[in-house]
Amino acid sequence: MKTIKAVWEKRNLGLDVLEVELEAEDQPQEVSQWLAAVEDADYISVKVPVALMPLITAIEEIGYRFREMLSTVDVVNLPVLDGVMARYERHMSSARATPEQMQEIFACIRAGMFKTDRFSLDPMFSSDQAANRYCGWISDEVARGAELMCIDFKGKFVGFFLTRAGDNKRFHSLLAGIFPPFQHMGLGYFINYMAYAHCFAQGAKSVTTTFSSNNLGACSIHNIINTRLTSQCYVFSKHLKRVEEFHV
Repeated sequence: MKTIKAVWEKRNLGLDVLEVELEAEDQPQEVSQWLAAVEDADYISVKVPVALMPLITAIEEIGYRFREMLSTVDVVNLPVLDGVMARYERHMSSARATPEQMQEIFACIRAGMFKTDRFSLDPMFSSDQAANRYCGWISDEVARGAELMCIDFKGKFVGFFLTRAGDNKRFHSLLAGIFPPFQHMGLGYFINYMAYAHCFAQGAKSVTTTFSSNNLGACSIHNIINTRLTSQCYVFSKHLKRVEEFHV
């Protein structure tokens, strides 16, 4: 079992958050006893590798609720675009976001751009809290050297992606999104495609990304792109603080 005090979530959510990652060798009774004894957290999330039913049963019995399944995939090459898809791609370009563009991205996020993550779907969290997590995450990653890229389609600023270089030329596509006014245009595939293409242009041998089972669009896109599934886990969570105390 690995535990992380997510101190950054105090800024994002106004809460003390504990993140727990369980492993195959963990004992269900010991895990449930340890979790039941936690007193210094307002919210706990628990990640469980798939198929470990004794561990899943143990945490469900002490009040943890299933929120999503996270799938991590590797992209090792890009499909060749042709026909309509190639014509779309010719009208798209990317460039590093300016500070002003970063604020535009944050404004779109706060207006409700992302709605499928477990924080946005959880009625115990406000929309402001859910948006704060994304804005805080992007800010932290950029401060650590990640690239925040703007997407232009036919002269319009339509979305963004966030990537980070890793060890051994293994890059990470951390986040991508289309602004609400353009979400009806079928650009989701290209936003992700461009993120991967950007990484390969920087010398990546592979690009890894993680997406939620709640995000049907991301699941569909990664069925089209040539990916290799590397891991999956279930995410459970529990609120330890009264409802009326949550909204900040």
